[in-house]
Amino acid sequence: MDKPGGQVLSWVSFYCTVDKKAAEFLAQHPRWSHDPTPLLLGIIQEVVWKVKILEVPMRKLYEQETGVKDINTGGITYVRIQARIIDEKMLQNWLLPVVNIANTHILDQIKHFYSNHPHLIPTGSTITELLEDALHKHEQKMGHDEIVRRNNLNSFVPANDGVRVFMDESGDVGFRKLISHYTIAAIIIHEKELDDFRKEILSVRSAIWGINPPNEIHYNKISRSNKKKVRRAFCNAIVNHNANVLCFSTLKTNYLMYLLRCHAEYRPQEEYPIDIALTEYIADPSVNITYNFLSLLLEEVVSHVSIENLRKGRNVIYSHDKKRNEWMNRAPNTGFKRGQENVQGFSLAYFGKDLSFSSSLDLPHSTDELLLWIPDWVANEVGKWPYGNDLSEELADLTDRFILIGYGDDGVKRGTSILGQSSKYEFPEIARDIRQLGGDSTLLQREDNS
Repeated sequence: MDKPGGQVLSWVSFYCTVDKKAAEFLAQHPRWSHDPTPLLLGIIQEVVWKVKILEVPMRKLYEQETGVKDINTGGITYVRIQARIIDEKMLQNWLLPVVNIANTHILDQIKHFYSNHPHLIPTGSTITELLEDALHKHEQKMGHDEIVRRNNLNSFVPANDGVRVFMDESGDVGFRKLISHYTIAAIIIHEKELDDFRKEILSVRSAIWGINPPNEIHYNKISRSNKKKVRRAFCNAIVNHNANVLCFSTLKTNYLMYLLRCHAEYRPQEEYPIDIALTEYIADPSVNITYNFLSLLLEEVVSHVSIENLRKGRNVIYSHDKKRNEWMNRAPNTGFKRGQENVQGFSLAYFGKDLSFSSSLDLPHSTDELLLWIPDWVANEVGKWPYGNDLSEELADLTDRFILIGYGDDGVKRGTSILGQSSKYEFPEIARDIRQLGGDSTLLQREDNS
């Protein structure tokens, strides 16, 4: 079902091939040499859980191939996924949750295989050996993880200084237009550089506008003749004071697919891990997707920056540009709290104990905190880039200090340092029941009353 009343006929197929090493392993294996079906079905399920969702285009065959390397043999199994929409009357692409197919059918096929091949079912003694082997490997992994955590803890040295993060956004936070981008920019500065950084920005304002400078610098309102001067000055200030730029930019449809991936990650044992229709989810007032969209993106920024600096022993204080709408000032606080919880969870997993620093978020107006002018520029420029605007040479000069994190067409969270180039890193999903996120109850109550 693509939408109420609109059925979509489709098919999806999985094709497995193996390289020479994997073929030799299968040929010599006492069980898989007879029929490797259960092994290959398990590999398909592993691949499917990485893919999770297919966006099948209209009138075209979707095709993707992924290689899975076995750590014991070094052999590679290639899984090619093909899917097609048969009913071409639909006007949009179709999201196919392949994890539902995997959880519904693959285990049934494995059971069916063993019912037809009873001589391949492990004996009681074999099962005992398998369980003992699995338990031994688990104990080894737990022991290894404990050693790693202890080493991480022993090498942890709190830094002498902390960092400050200044954030601003660009784009419409609403969901009336799904095909639109939203961008959050964060400037990360060492506390010891703050005073000199502010002095340099003040001197920039005076140098460009003279004795009657504006109270604040909004990049959108700067005249064309002054924009390049401002960009160059901001770029130089970032370099001079060893600051860094982190940017989250996403197409809203891609971010919604990311949320579906997180939801599936939370429900791996369910028959249908993805049990949400996006059109209904967006329209559900109890979800309040607009509020959660803003708070979740802020959570991503806080988690990313705080975890990175926790490893270095640095505290982080955040400043977010104050907005006119009351709920838009509450959403960052919600995101900040969620981000702090993620940092605590990371600390327990990485160090074996909670070493997270007490942190804070304030919401100054940009007239009072001039360092907010810089993320305003970056968010504005990066936010317009997907719509055909060229990137400035000044922003390009910051490549060594710039990280862009976004969400691909498949909903996977990725990072790069150069806009328009392939990502360098891929991030795992945060498992979460997105039905339980809730929204801004104060806002919902006010809407109901109105």
